[in-house]
Amino acid sequence: TIACTTCGSFGTLLGGYETLGGETSVQKVEFVTNQEGITQVGHIPVEIVYAGDQLRYTIEFVNNGKQAIESGVIAIINPIPEDTKYVFGTAMGLDTLIEYSLDGQFFAPAEELFFAQDGLEEEVPPSEYRFIRWIYLLPLAPGEVRQVSFNIRIDETLSSNEEEPLEVQMEG
Repeated sequence: TIACTTCGSFGTLLGGYETLGGETSVQKVEFVTNQEGITQVGHIPVEIVYAGDQLRYTIEFVNNGKQAIESGVIAIINPIPEDTKYVFGTAMGLDTLIEYSLDGQFFAPAEELFFAQDGLEEEVPPSEYRFIRWIYLLPLAPGEVRQVSFNIRIDETLSSNEEEPLEVQMEG
């Protein structure tokens, strides 16, 4: 597969189709507990982020062409931003195979991602993932739009004062 377009400044859509378009949006994850004590998750625009905050990346992809794109040839690859950690279990994408990587070259499902150390194989903890790849498993019809998403947490060691906002550039 070959890169054909980028999703804003974040992530790459693969498949060799010039008609494949994409866009990335970033929202802050907000946890609100209601009067009944039930915690609900919301997503709000990113204005200021603090160490420990969670952000949700949503990548939307669309077939801008006149012909369907074959199943299994669209791959969306996103690096985990520097100074952040992937939040386990948040990668989503309807009709996709989701895989993870330490180096952006070798991808595997979470339960199959291991590293060897001192002759022993150990499962890679999700906090060590550096890339996520989604492979779209269905044909993508002309004009059809799909999306994938994942959450990251801003590294808590970036600021010793949790009240001090961090300067973050949101491009794309």
